[in-house]
Parts: sequence; structure tokens; C-alpha cells
Amino acid sequence: MKKRLLACLTAVMMAAAVFIGFTACGGGEDRGYDLSYVSWNVSTEAVNNIERRMIAEFERRNDVRVQVIEAGTGGAYQITLIGLAATGQFPDVFMTPNLSFGFENGYFANIDQFAEDDDDWANIPTIIKEAAQFRDRTWAIPAAMHMMGFFVNDRLLDDQNMDPLPIAPDMDDLLSVVRALRNPTAGRIGLNTEENIFEWYAASVDDSLGWFAWDAENEIYALDSPAFRAGMALTQQIRGDRITFSSLEESELGALSVYEDAVAVWDAGMMGLRWGQTFEVPDMLEKAGSRFDISFVGVPGGRTPIVPDFLAISPTSGNPQLAWEFAKWMSFSPQGMQHRISLASAPTAAAEGIFMNTMPLTTNAAVIEQFFNLWPVDGLREVFMTLDEYGIVEGVKVTPGYAAARWTATTGIAEGPTIGELLDNVWNGSLVFTQFSGQLQTLASLQASNAINRFMDIYLNLSE
Repeated sequence: MKKRLLACLTAVMMAAAVFIGFTACGGGEDRGYDLSYVSWNVSTEAVNNIERRMIAEFERRNDVRVQVIEAGTGGAYQITLIGLAATGQFPDVFMTPNLSFGFENGYFANIDQFAEDDDDWANIPTIIKEAAQFRDRTWAIPAAMHMMGFFVNDRLLDDQNMDPLPIAPDMDDLLSVVRALRNPTAGRIGLNTEENIFEWYAASVDDSLGWFAWDAENEIYALDSPAFRAGMALTQQIRGDRITFSSLEESELGALSVYEDAVAVWDAGMMGLRWGQTFEVPDMLEKAGSRFDISFVGVPGGRTPIVPDFLAISPTSGNPQLAWEFAKWMSFSPQGMQHRISLASAPTAAAEGIFMNTMPLTTNAAVIEQFFNLWPVDGLREVFMTLDEYGIVEGVKVTPGYAAARWTATTGIAEGPTIGELLDNVWNGSLVFTQFSGQLQTLASLQASNAINRFMDIYLNLSE
């Protein structure tokens, strides 16, 4: 089955060159531009965020003009891309919402020739680079990377005479800290939320599984596995014990009721651990100031989840070499990353809303040193250096059929009409998971199979 998936994905990419109604962009050059670009993170010219400044520097260094097409975010962004393709105005380079979107619509050019000839490509962390490869061929360019895990308010633990948590702490030790810190009456809580635990926990105890218990070898979501069942039971237990901010009833908030939400509690220094992503680090550092130090311990088991973003080059680009150089500059180029860091570390950066919005996409030593000087959070660098061996990639951007398998597929079960609703009703304690786990594994895995078969049917009708 795995070979089947790889074959069909390769076929999808080959089909891109003959996508009906998807014509060469060339119009950008007619308007005086050398290249066109679409991404959801460019904001507006007036805002002039870090992405706009990176583009401007690329233009200056290369004496070119890049047309930035504003395309909105979320569902509107996908609609814009589809509309641009339908009208023959598809950009040379674009941020893809997820890999399946590009595969199914034939929006990716194969970029093996560029990657193989580029020494800097080899320095991209392997786990994120391989997420954009199928059958050892490359279709997308890692553009951003965020780590998920637990951040720790070191001062709060110290004030309570607790030992610091190590990187990849034992789950029991982590929960002991969370329980000990719970004191809503005193305006203190141990953790912001429990609702993501079942998504990553299975991978922490079973090396054959990834995010949301994805078994890549057998191409199933192992939701009926002992590891996933244990993660769901743990999530239910934490919810039932009311040791997180999100699990407290209004009547239990006590002195915490003065805070608008969990982030406000953390910002006030009254939360011990915060589940979050590294893109939140600049805001955390600004809000913490000199009041408390922050460390990052990843997750128990050490299999840190990674959230990627990807750029891609259109098969209709009139200048794929320039498109590659631009995409590289915006993502994994050591020179581009160093310029990004310099923008974010300028004296006026914070006042102008300029901040780093990705972990390093290179193992280049100079870049890593500069980056972690900018983000002085104990543990971040150490966890980053373990990603190739222990990291897992969150499924939204990369796993076939993920959205349906995790949220939207209909179950036929009254207690939860969709998978997402049923899982929510399980982890919040309303349902017993083992009554549904076998059925959910079959249904979720069917979504992956359907995605694979859909690619096959659309393109080459491949068989085993």
C-alpha cells in the first residue's frame, strides 16, 4: 500500500504539467514584474511586515521586481489560488495550504534539479525536508517550521520550591508539577489545556506511530491501538481532575476569574506550564519581560511535534530558476535567514511589529547561533537539535486525508455526528472511547485510503 501511495503521488505531480485550464503565468512580466508571489503572511504594503521586507531585499540584491498578490487567509486563500489558476494568472511561487491541495490540483513543479544542485538544501533538517518528498523526489520547499511542546514558567516553579523540569520530562513528573501548582483560590494554575494530548501522546510511547497515531508503514490511523487509547484516557483523566485552566468550571476559577483567558494567566506569571508553539515565543518573551524566565521542555518521550509550512513553484513559471532562488531566499537560505534575523533584532523591530516567525530551516552553525541568541529560551536549541532523530510532523499539512480523518468525516453516531465532534465528546469525559475506537480507526483510515484513491482516479487510475 505504501508503494501505491508513493506511485500515485508521483503521478499527481506528473499530471501537473497538463492541468487543464492552468496556463502559463507570463503576465507578470507584461506588467513589469520578473516574478509573482502569493502567500497568506504578506499582509499589506502599508503594514510592511517582515515578509515584505524580505521580498524587498531580494529585489534589491537581484535587481528584479516581484509582484506580491494579496490573497487573504484560510478558505479565502485557497479560493484565490484556484481562481488565479482558472484565469491563467497563477503565481510563479506560492505558499501551499497543504501538500494535498497542491497535489490534487497539479500546482507543483518538480524541483529535483534545483535541490540536487544546491548545497544549502542538504542543510535543511531532514525530517522537514523529507515531508516535502515523495519517492525521493521533491515537490515543495520547507518555508517555516514551528515546534510544539510545553513551555515552563521557571520562576513559578522556583517560588514553589519545585525542581526544574528536564527536556522530555517523564509524563508523571510533568503532571505532578501541574497538580501541585493548581490553586485557583490563590490565582495560580499548572497548565493551560489538555485538549491536544491525545494527538501526540501515542507517538511518545510507540515509535511506529506519528501525530494522531498515523502509522505511515501501514497507512492507517491507529486509533484503536493501545498507545492511542492510553493517550485518550490520559486526556480524559486530566480533564476530569480539573488541573488545567480550560477544564475549570466558571465556579472554580476563584482568583483566576479576573483573567480573560489562559494566555492572560500565563502573561501574568501565574501559570506553570503552557502548551504552545514556537511562533508564540516573541510574544511570550515580550510579555514576560524581566518578571519570569521561560524554558522549553518539548514533550514527554522527546518526540517533538513539528508544524511546517511549504512554498512551491508553479509548473507554469516562466523563470523557474529565479523562482527557486526567490523561494530559497524566503525560506532555507543561510543568507536569507541571517537577514531575517537582522530584521527581527533591529532596535525598532518590536515597535514596528517585526519578529521572527519560524525556527531555523537550516543546520548552518552561524545561523543557529544567531537565531538562538535572538530567542533566549532555555531548552529550545537542545530540542531543535534532536528533531531529525525524534521529531514527528503534525498531520494537517502533510498526511493524506487528515482533515477528514481528524474532523469532518461523518460517523453515523448520534453522540458525535463527525469524527471531530465524537472525539471532543470523548476527551471531555462525555463518552467512553473504547466503545467507538475500532469504528473510528476504520473510518479515519478510510479517509486516507479515499484520498489516495482519489488521486489515482483523477490522474492515472493506477493499480497495485
